[in-house]
Amino acid sequence: MNCSFADHAPGMSFKGSMDYYLHDRKEPGETEHRTSSDRVEWTSMRNLATDRTDVAVAIMISTVKDANRLKQQAGVKATGRKAKTPVKTFALSWHPDEAASLDRAEMERAANQALKTIGMEKHQAIIVCHNDTRHPHVHVVVNRVNPETGKLAKCGPNENRALDRWAYEYERDRGNIVSPNRAAKHERQDRLRQRHSSDERRDYVRRKLVRREDGSRTQNLRLRSTEQRARHRQEWADLSARYQSEKRNLRDAWRAKFRDARKEFNKQHRGLWKQYGRDKWRRRREFEKLDSTFYGRLSLSIQAAQMQRASTKREFKNEGLARLTWINLQNPELRNATLGALERQELQAFKRWYDRPFQVKLKKLQHTRSQGYREAYSRFQADRNELIARQQTERSELQSIWRSTGPKNERRASQNSRLVNGNGTAPLEALRVGMQGNGTKDRQRSVSRAADSPGQSFVRVAERDDRSKATDALSRLRSGASDTRRDKPLDRER
Repeated sequence: MNCSFADHAPGMSFKGSMDYYLHDRKEPGETEHRTSSDRVEWTSMRNLATDRTDVAVAIMISTVKDANRLKQQAGVKATGRKAKTPVKTFALSWHPDEAASLDRAEMERAANQALKTIGMEKHQAIIVCHNDTRHPHVHVVVNRVNPETGKLAKCGPNENRALDRWAYEYERDRGNIVSPNRAAKHERQDRLRQRHSSDERRDYVRRKLVRREDGSRTQNLRLRSTEQRARHRQEWADLSARYQSEKRNLRDAWRAKFRDARKEFNKQHRGLWKQYGRDKWRRRREFEKLDSTFYGRLSLSIQAAQMQRASTKREFKNEGLARLTWINLQNPELRNATLGALERQELQAFKRWYDRPFQVKLKKLQHTRSQGYREAYSRFQADRNELIARQQTERSELQSIWRSTGPKNERRASQNSRLVNGNGTAPLEALRVGMQGNGTKDRQRSVSRAADSPGQSFVRVAERDDRSKATDALSRLRSGASDTRRDKPLDRER
């Protein structure tokens, strides 16, 4: 028994897969699927209420499209992976020597076991048996979308390994091992599993995890630092989000208060608008009455001419009052437009007069709103300062731990351990003074001062420190060069 997969990744098209499995192979050079199906021995359906392959393909496609609805009906959250590659195909092949003793019932039983092994026994599947090779084989096309829950089944190396293990057990149970290499591999794995019990393996993994956790303080500190940085960023984001939310709530609340205040003011002064409407209607009737007579139109023309003269428009600036009166008298549209502008000016003046008490009240509300915003900002500043202080404290504590456990401190501790007195204790102050000195003389002077203290004897730092050795060698070379230059005149005299 061999299990083979059509490709490494699942496919996307049920129709394309079935066009290949339900028809004969294409010859080289052909681009379209053949319509003949001589190599198809039989087909069988799983979890599909039909025996027709075309109807089965349509049902599988519909199941994929209705995955979200199926999840909703089953009470599953619609947050999983989307069914972009819902087609899973694999083949089960028997040895040619088994062809004579193999029947359809056995092949279907093996396909059912394979589907159960990979956890897809409840999924929709089409089994196609071919007879175009010496070895009997079936192809299984499975819908990865569960028709009951709408969830997408996993498809990866674990399922492939499970099928490989099942194929080995299938051959072993039938007493006919046709894949000796695979059998040897699984027998070796079984022997390794039998060497230790499950409790022993579990304890080993647990001890290994404990050693891994306790073995690397630096790694633990690195993880702690990463967690601290992420937590600090999240705390700042939460603080900003709370402040922005508080400002939005204040803005919405004050907008509602302004609307209510405007409605209440309009309700209390509704009579003023009624009076303005009555005055407007009265002025309209007087205008129509004047516009119906010549002397009335002349009066309106004079009024319009006076308004035009008072305006800053260039076309009316150099015209006289008489000429403008005559133009308005001859042009009713210009006259009416000018008088209409007067009506609009009166409306704007009335609005300003009407809104004047409300603006006073509105300023008081705005002052109260500003006070609320200032209080919110003060709370934000207090929370911000508290957060800064707390985070600085946490960072300082972690930095102190880093300084005490860092690699530099470990090397420094190892160097300190080299300089010990008779009692086995290291004079840290003397060592610190010696390390801070510049040059060999400073180091020797610091060591000599430390050696003068009673009860303490030290090894010279210059003999133990590589840097001091290099400095001594360089000073000797320089002294030797100076002596050579001093001796040259004497050689010439000889």
